[in-house]
Amino acid sequence: MSARPTGRRTESLFDNRYRYDHIYPRGRSGETLRAYDTQNGDRPVVVKRPAPQDAPPMRAGQEVSIRNERHALERLSGHPVLVELCGSGTFRAGGHTHEYIVLELAEGVVVEEEVLELAKEDRQLPELESLVIVDSLLDLLAYAHDRNVIYNDVDAKHLFWDRENYRLKVIDWGNAVFADEPGAVPTATRASDIYQCGELLYFIFTGGMRLSTESPDGGETFFVNFGPYAERIPARLQAIVTRAVHPDPQRRFASITELRQALAEYRQPLERVRDEIIGRVRKRVRPTASQQELEQLATELQDALVMDPGYPEARALAQEIELFRRQLMIQADLDAIRIYLESGNWPRALSLLDDLLPEADPGSASLIRFLISAVAICEDLRINPPPEGFIAALDPLFAGDSAQAGYTLLTTPESRPIARDAQWLIAEQLSAITGVMLLRPHLVRLKTDMQSARGADRPLNALRAAAAQLENPPGSGVSGLRMIYEDVERSLEHLASELERSPISRNADDQEAALASVERARQAAIAIAEQLGEVAQTAVSDPRRAGDLLRSAAAIDPLSPHFDTVNHYLDEVHQALNALAQFKPRPDGSNLAEWFRDVRDFLEPYLADLPDPRLQAIAAAVERAAEGWATAISYVALGRRQPTIEVLQATADEIRPVNEHLAAWLGTLANRIPDTTFVEKFSANSPLADALVRGWQAWDRGDGATAARMAEQASAAAETEGERLAADRLRRLGTLLHDWLHGGAEDLTFTTRAEQEALSLLLGEEERERSTFAEQMPTPTLYLRTMGRGIVAYLHQSSSAGWRALYLHFVLRGMRALLENKLEDAEFFRSAALKTYEDAPTHAAYQTLDRALTGRRLVETAEATLNAISGPADLDRARRALNAPLAAELLSGAEQSVQMAMQAVRDWSDGDFYAARQALDVALDDIQRARATGNLHVESYVEWLTRLRDTANRLQALKLEIEQAAARAADEPDPALVDVHRQIIDLTLSTLGPDYAHQVRQWQEMLQSVLETYTATRLTRREKLAAFNRHFSSLFISKHPAYPLFRHWESVVEQLPPDEPEKPAEPARPSRIPPPQPIITDDGEELTFLLDKADEEPEPVEEPVTARGDLPWNWIIGGALIILIALVGVAIVRSMQSREARGQDANPSGSGNPTRPPVTQPAPEESAAEAALAVPDDEAMPTPEAPVPTATEPPATATPEPLPTEPPVTPTLFVTSTLAPAIAAAADGPLSDPAPNNDVLRALDETGAEQEWEAGSFSAGDGGVWQLETGGPANSATITLDPPLLSELFGAGTANVLTSARVVVELAAYDEGELAAGDVRIGLGALNASQQSAIGTVQFESANSAALGIAQNGSFRPRAEAPLDSAEIELSVQRVNANTLGFYVNGELLGDSVVVFPEGQPITLVLTASGRGTVFNVRAFEVEYSPRSELP
Repeated sequence: MSARPTGRRTESLFDNRYRYDHIYPRGRSGETLRAYDTQNGDRPVVVKRPAPQDAPPMRAGQEVSIRNERHALERLSGHPVLVELCGSGTFRAGGHTHEYIVLELAEGVVVEEEVLELAKEDRQLPELESLVIVDSLLDLLAYAHDRNVIYNDVDAKHLFWDRENYRLKVIDWGNAVFADEPGAVPTATRASDIYQCGELLYFIFTGGMRLSTESPDGGETFFVNFGPYAERIPARLQAIVTRAVHPDPQRRFASITELRQALAEYRQPLERVRDEIIGRVRKRVRPTASQQELEQLATELQDALVMDPGYPEARALAQEIELFRRQLMIQADLDAIRIYLESGNWPRALSLLDDLLPEADPGSASLIRFLISAVAICEDLRINPPPEGFIAALDPLFAGDSAQAGYTLLTTPESRPIARDAQWLIAEQLSAITGVMLLRPHLVRLKTDMQSARGADRPLNALRAAAAQLENPPGSGVSGLRMIYEDVERSLEHLASELERSPISRNADDQEAALASVERARQAAIAIAEQLGEVAQTAVSDPRRAGDLLRSAAAIDPLSPHFDTVNHYLDEVHQALNALAQFKPRPDGSNLAEWFRDVRDFLEPYLADLPDPRLQAIAAAVERAAEGWATAISYVALGRRQPTIEVLQATADEIRPVNEHLAAWLGTLANRIPDTTFVEKFSANSPLADALVRGWQAWDRGDGATAARMAEQASAAAETEGERLAADRLRRLGTLLHDWLHGGAEDLTFTTRAEQEALSLLLGEEERERSTFAEQMPTPTLYLRTMGRGIVAYLHQSSSAGWRALYLHFVLRGMRALLENKLEDAEFFRSAALKTYEDAPTHAAYQTLDRALTGRRLVETAEATLNAISGPADLDRARRALNAPLAAELLSGAEQSVQMAMQAVRDWSDGDFYAARQALDVALDDIQRARATGNLHVESYVEWLTRLRDTANRLQALKLEIEQAAARAADEPDPALVDVHRQIIDLTLSTLGPDYAHQVRQWQEMLQSVLETYTATRLTRREKLAAFNRHFSSLFISKHPAYPLFRHWESVVEQLPPDEPEKPAEPARPSRIPPPQPIITDDGEELTFLLDKADEEPEPVEEPVTARGDLPWNWIIGGALIILIALVGVAIVRSMQSREARGQDANPSGSGNPTRPPVTQPAPEESAAEAALAVPDDEAMPTPEAPVPTATEPPATATPEPLPTEPPVTPTLFVTSTLAPAIAAAADGPLSDPAPNNDVLRALDETGAEQEWEAGSFSAGDGGVWQLETGGPANSATITLDPPLLSELFGAGTANVLTSARVVVELAAYDEGELAAGDVRIGLGALNASQQSAIGTVQFESANSAALGIAQNGSFRPRAEAPLDSAEIELSVQRVNANTLGFYVNGELLGDSVVVFPEGQPITLVLTASGRGTVFNVRAFEVEYSPRSELP
């Protein structure tokens, strides 16, 4: 494959395709043929094949090498230094099939041969050129190593250097090793390729010497011996070679890339020197340079060529310098010839031109030949002086502008006809010789030749026809002129046909010249037509090129006046397009549609004439923009937010190349749309926009009628189909909403039809999106969770009517489900409607559905709650449920029924069975009304009320029996009364429970106590009356149904004779009191203790025997005891009077402090001493040992009688004893009289110490008003006045003798939510020694109403509801009897405590409040207590 191939020459065909003419010397791959691919244009190739004449084993080895090379070439295919693998195949040799490969024929010299040839002359390859060659090789090797290919055969004989093309080719890859394949030769590595490259460098720079090294073991003394070349090879280059061939691979370059980089750094200074030389010469080379300057530049450039002979830039610059030198030589001769031309010395000029022609370069040769022809024409026509046009054309001719010379020849005026004809003929020769396109000169030459020829009539007529067409006026625009030249071209083609049929000369050369002139004229016409076609193609897209083409076409036929017309025509187009780009729309865009129409009308005629893609694109853009604007107008009217934005942005992009102002306006409009509530307001149709916006606003208010009316106005203003559709959708939605709200909501058929119509209002794409979304949602929960970002977001962006239609569809579908009793479906669609329209809660359609569904749910809840009532405890929960929003309106009868049932329970609890029965009758009437109006199914509740009413009726009958018995006022107790009481208690317990049986139990206990007193036989009259007095001092005894009977029994006792001392000898006096009857308790037990005591006889008392004459000690002691008892009685009476006086002072008239009925005083006939004697058995006075004589008794001579013993008195449960029981041991400290102050607030303030309360805060404010504020996790306040604190404030033992407490508060601040939830409360109560509590409580239901009740041990049970007429609330607690406290609000009794508060035991006062953020102003806080001196 060398440029100088060696081997044997032959001429044969291989594999029926490759014709080879040379066989290179045999190598490891067998034979290499220089061949030509007969199937590819005889492309030069190289064929490598196993040598057919070798033995099969050798051919097998050769074939391995061939396969190896093909594999390597396939891996490295595409690298410019690698020879191309052109093909492969198989052939038969010696009965065996073998493979061959076909390679690109490498051009250039073999580097090995070039180095050796130069060495023979003691020369070398230029250093820089050698480095360039090696750099190309290293680039290929780095590429190969990256692909795991090891060349393993780096050698100068495999390198082909093509200096002319500055290109290296590397051949022979049969020895390549593939590092990533098994079986790779271990010695062939990337390092071995680096070593071989070092050997190559040594070979090139030593002129073909083979590598010689010292210390080949790689020790520290290793170096490369460069022999006689050591002084010529730079040390740095020697070091690079030495490192590359180091025996130790670890000390070599790490990679081919590193070796290449080292050589590049060494090469760069050489390249800079070369490039600097070229740069300096390039700057000074110019056409006007002198001969001497050009020679100097050539010499200077030679230094760069010596360094790098094949460098393309240096070679091109050298050729340019040589061309300028030759042109200068020719130009000097032409300048001499021009003198003869201008003087008309045609023979001398012709002689010099003939002499100059052989020496001329190709560029100058055509000019010289033309001048020879022009001189010949002028000489033949004997024209002298020369034609004016010819002389004027010499300047552009000598400047090399042949086209301008032709234009000058044709347009320069010449008064001499023969000279004018000569100018035309010279122009024809200019066209023929130099190739300048001219049309008319050829026609003149043909006319001249034909006029003198015989038999040329037909061709001459055809010529005249062609010439006449040039004079025809063209059509409008470019296409009209182009058609003229196309017609001329066809006429000239016809002329050529006529010339061939009718030759104008028998001379073949003349005939050929005539045909050539016709062809040149035809080509000129074609050129004009084609250039005009290009003008039409580039008139707008490339106006400069279009102008050049038009001038070029005009230069071919410079005498045509039509090119100026076309030029003016194109100027009009450009001016129109400029005006198009300057248009600015009005702010509202109202003139935009008209502008689009005007532009389309304006561009239409130009589009047919000018197929310029740019113009066509402008027209198409305007058309699309016009369509986009029309679409945007419709979309705006339809409220299609996102589609409008997309259309406006697309329209802006379309029109931007045409009009940047309009594109910016459209973009601004698109940017404003996302933030507007109604897209419709941006419509250019203002009346329509106003009507649509007002219509949708009305629809959103739930005013469908107004929306429909606005739709009619919008329809009247509509101009496009989209605007009419928008108005129609508004009208239909408005009408649908109005009709449904006003009469159709409860109609299932109407609602179903309306729901279907709402869906039909969706646009086609909207309905598809809705259906697709619904199909993709597997569950209703997922549908609701994703619909906001899915179908709802899409429809809100799609159109104003779209999302409203979907919202209305959900509402109607929900109502339809509700009417079909599918409440779960109704709930789903209500939620969907709420997610579709954020303001749905205020919209009439949603409110209608929500009200209906809520009402249905309320009915269900009410039914479940009412039917679940099985006792009084359930009533409060039912009341709360029926107090929910909308419930009062829909279930008013049910709520009133529960309220009356609660009132009935309260009346029942108070023993007012008649009022309870009446309330239950009303409750039944109310619930029946609610059942009728609200379609309630509360049969269980009605049955419960009925049972309750019947039981109340039964209880009223039993109570009536008691009242009738009391009215009869029988002296003898009726045992049936106890049984009636027991029945009342049993019925109350079984019906309402123990919490509501306190009153009737108290009745029973009172009856038992009074009976015990009345029937006791051991009690004296005085003792019984004292007991009755205590009974009648009990609270509310007057409400006992047997109260008249009790008074009757008291009168019976009063009618008894006064008590007399018993005389043992006298029989008992008959009594009006009947004998005691057995009393049966509610547990069925007989009370016999009174009977047993009545039967007991008093034990006899031994009379002491005194000696006559002894002192009467018994009488003395008895008298002293009587005096002592009298004194104690007087003290007790005074104490009671003092307590009453103090109570009147503490509770003046009008103070509002609640008071208990006064305690009934003993009968007048009884003295205080007698009353004082009525004490319990365990505190009875001891029996005197001897009788004490009275003041009326006779002297001591009489026989004294013993003092009778008083029978014991049994205390009742409800009698407030005149004497308090003994103070319990739990009393706090010794008793002492407290300070007269009873103001808690003042006492707390005077202590000056900061109190720590259990919860919340209690502190003094302005004007003596204290503030009670809740706090802590429980949002409560608890102020406890325990015994130690009470002792500190009012004296030791105050907690043991408290009789009442009073507080006046005002609600100052609260949380609305807490108030609505019933969590705002205020209470005043007490804790007993066992930490049991009873607290009178006000639970606020609003700022003006509250529920009142008592919280027993933390369990609050409201007993009444009352309006709060005043901002201030007074709560008080008072002792009722020895074990009970009573609670009041604003002077009205709430009830008594169930918890026992024994008199004399310490009490802790408690003031409580609750509710987050609740503050009460405490205006007064007072306590009352008994003096310690009054306690026994």
